Formats: sequence, structure tokens, C-alpha cells
Amino acid sequence: MNICNKLNWLTLQIDIQNTELQLVWLYLPLIRADLVAPSVNLGFSYDNIAVAHFYLKNLAKANEYQIKALNILEKVLDSTDFHLSITYSNVAANYKALGDTQKALEFKEKAINVLRANPNSDPLDLAESLNAIAFIHEEINEYHIALDYLLEVEIIHELVLESDDLNLVNTYMSIAFVYLNLNNVLKASIYKDKAQESLNLIPQSKISDEQETFSILKEAIDSKKN
Repeated sequence: MNICNKLNWLTLQIDIQNTELQLVWLYLPLIRADLVAPSVNLGFSYDNIAVAHFYLKNLAKANEYQIKALNILEKVLDSTDFHLSITYSNVAANYKALGDTQKALEFKEKAINVLRANPNSDPLDLAESLNAIAFIHEEINEYHIALDYLLEVEIIHELVLESDDLNLVNTYMSIAFVYLNLNNVLKASIYKDKAQESLNLIPQSKISDEQETFSILKEAIDSKKN
């Protein structure tokens, strides 16, 4: 393991509560990496520094290093490389925190496109990104677009998850809430029932948060019916 990779690996072992210490470690690979032509190691170093700045809420600095990372990684990585999707997702998260929703959507879509194009990508990684972009569209009241993404998440989750998986429950409830926002109470009720069926398979001790969300959903549906 070369010095850049080793120092980056050590950084990942540091608890996120020690982010300022983490940031110091992250700068060290640049001492070596800046001496050579732009490489994947340098790109990863910039990306890791950006993430550390993000957690420290130094959003402008995070954006600066994410752009540096992208300028390198887009050149040296294959367009279907999973690490590129991670960087795009990091950029999207930072733009969202900065309040630039359109930029956040643009880069989240890029992350999704990388995962779609990679035949070896984990479908659950794709589902997670689809969930994230659906949430952004919900926040700006683009419910039809959010629904399209969430229905794709449902397909993935039903294929790869067990019926008693909490992720599947949350997907059903998310779809139900979107249908409610679209004033489609019938569809919302159908997905509420799907969520209930999965919840019934899970021990009560493991579903306190989900049960609370389900109660809110049920109440919202009942109020729409009345």
C-alpha cells in the first residue's frame, strides 16, 4: 500500500467526531500526491478532504475540494466506476446543503447514471441514490418525478430484500405519502396496507420509529377520506 493510500486508510479509522483531526490526516497525502501528475490518489484525497469540510460545515471549502476531485477523477476513472458515483453523490449533498437544489439534482442524477451503467453495481446502492433524489424532488413539490424514482426503488427492494426488511417498509410508506400529496388516496391506502403487511412480520421491539411513521400515515389517509 503506497503512502497516499495508507494515509487515507488511516483516516477512515478515525471517528467522525474527531473530524478536525481527520482533516489534518487528509491533507498529508497531498504532500506526496502533488509531486506527481494528477492521479486517482490525489483525486480521492481531495474528495476525502471535501467530505471532512462538509462535516465541519465548511461548505464553501467542501465545494472547492470536490470540484478539484471531480476535475481529476472524471479524467482518470472509467465513466462507470463506482467511486465516481460516490464523488457525484458527495457533490450533490454539498450543493443541497448550500441550498442549490438544481445543482444537487444534477449531480445526484450523474451518480445514478454511473450506477445504472455499471453491470456490477449493487442494486441497493442504486436504490439508495434513487431514494435520495426522490426526497429532493419531494422537497420542491415535484411529486410525480419523486414517485417515478420511488416506484423504481420498490422494484429493486422487492427483488432483493426479504418481506420483513425495514427498508421495504419505509419504501412502501414513502410511496404512500407521495400518493397522498398527489391526492390519490386509493393508491396511498394500497401502499399503506403493504407497509402494514411487512410490519406485521417484524418484532415490535424493532419498529418503534416505523410504527410511529405508519401511525402518521394512517391518520393522514383517514383524514383525506373523511
